[in-house]
Amino acid sequence: MEKRISVVKKGERRVAVGNQQVIVCGLERNEDGTIVGHMLKLLPGPPEVHPWEYFSPGVESFHPMSSFIGFELKMDKAYGPAETDPLKLTLMREALKEWRKTEKDRREIHSFDPVAVALNQAKVYAPGHETWTRISCKDCGKPFAIGYNFIHGDRSDKAKVKYVRRFEDILVDEHKRGEGHRDGYELGR
Repeated sequence: MEKRISVVKKGERRVAVGNQQVIVCGLERNEDGTIVGHMLKLLPGPPEVHPWEYFSPGVESFHPMSSFIGFELKMDKAYGPAETDPLKLTLMREALKEWRKTEKDRREIHSFDPVAVALNQAKVYAPGHETWTRISCKDCGKPFAIGYNFIHGDRSDKAKVKYVRRFEDILVDEHKRGEGHRDGYELGR
């Protein structure tokens, strides 16, 4: 009898190891939120490395997967024999290590109010918000995306202008006080 576990992807993102790109995510069990393993996908890079998907129940073994279809992991049939290629093993261990290093520092912003999130960073994100516009700080050039809550947010042009101005004032005030910019802001009502 095969054992099935209902899982959801958690924290999926691209990490770089040398010149190779790898997409890594945790596989979280729906019932209790426990991470039961990780999925890694090697993206095309050097000619000797092809795109493959792997399942890792830990950090020592990586098993080829045919595909991650649906959200049920058949624990006894999800993957083939462990990968033995030392190049791929080293690459995947480094990618998983890099993913874990950034995963524990990540922060989600959950707000009904508009938010601003710095671009080109991986620590803060706002999954419940739609991007209105992108602006850069006039003093230092740091880019940000400003967005509204896509369920409860006011999408009007008037609201957009109001929050862009409010955020530009925040950036100016931070420079006046000699403070650096944060990676995420809740802009309030």
